[in-house]
Amino acid sequence: ANTLTFSNGSANGYQVTVSQNHNLRVNASGREIPGTTCDAGTCTPTTAAAWTSSLVYGFGYRCDNVTGTDCNSQFSTSTFYRPFDSSPSAQIVMSSANVGRSRRADITYKVNVHNTQAAGLYTNILNYIATPTF
Repeated sequence: ANTLTFSNGSANGYQVTVSQNHNLRVNASGREIPGTTCDAGTCTPTTAAAWTSSLVYGFGYRCDNVTGTDCNSQFSTSTFYRPFDSSPSAQIVMSSANVGRSRRADITYKVNVHNTQAAGLYTNILNYIATPTF
């Protein structure tokens, strides 16, 4: 998990986007853990859905408001997750049209793998970018 804190004192608003460079991967072998599809197979990098089944595998995240209400409203249900985009496309995870100080959100990552998933050091890079609106 990560906690994102954002203050946009003089800006009219802001957005925070997230992208990944590739799926979780063992670079030496190329083995990957794909993004989750959630329980009904309906979540995408832009659409959150319920992910509670232990039989649904993959990697995903959710955003929970700590101060403010800046997380994407799709995460209002505590079981809703989204996968990261498999390309480096950035998706909005937090935003506001208002001036704000110390807006905080917890980003929770979830990985669920089948017992046949090969062991290894799976890595990727997540990039969070905050952009003010003037």
